[in-house]
Amino acid sequence: MNYSVERFLKENIEMHEKGDWFIYDSARKRINQPFISSNDLVGMRSFYDSALENVSSLEVYKSLKTHEKKIGEILDGISSQAILSVEKALSGDKSIKSIYFEYNEKTIDAFFCTRFDKSSELWTESSVFNKEGPQIHQVFDFYDWGLASHEESVAREYFDALLLSEVVVGCRKPNASSLGFGFAEHDFEVINF
Repeated sequence: MNYSVERFLKENIEMHEKGDWFIYDSARKRINQPFISSNDLVGMRSFYDSALENVSSLEVYKSLKTHEKKIGEILDGISSQAILSVEKALSGDKSIKSIYFEYNEKTIDAFFCTRFDKSSELWTESSVFNKEGPQIHQVFDFYDWGLASHEESVAREYFDALLLSEVVVGCRKPNASSLGFGFAEHDFEVINF
């Protein structure tokens, strides 16, 4: 992978200095897509863990790791939702070719789509119905902790990677090779798999 933790942290600082949030949108896709395409979820988690460890004080780092353990049930629920969505798509409407998972700070929803194109995001517009997913607002509870802005943004990327990992694991459990998948935060670039 050509994207280093050091580069990610440097761009994090630039983003805050310039107020250019687009840097993260494009960085998230450049970082996560290669990990997902090569099925390296451990590597992706390790990348963000290293970034979090490098940007945070030991106290903040430990608090965020404890927070991760506290939201374990939510993360398990996301994986379960993905499994159920895949099973529903495989057993139902044969026009469904893909599932797009999109989250905001409250929920993660599944959109059932009639097209899939790994090289584009346009397929996500072919949604014929959606299913509201589990509440995830607790995942981002650290916003109230008074973290420095650079710590908070790296923590946000860390927890985005955890959400993505759970969706990928859930989608790959059932025999879903006939379906395409996508994942994104609302208004961010889609990670296709």
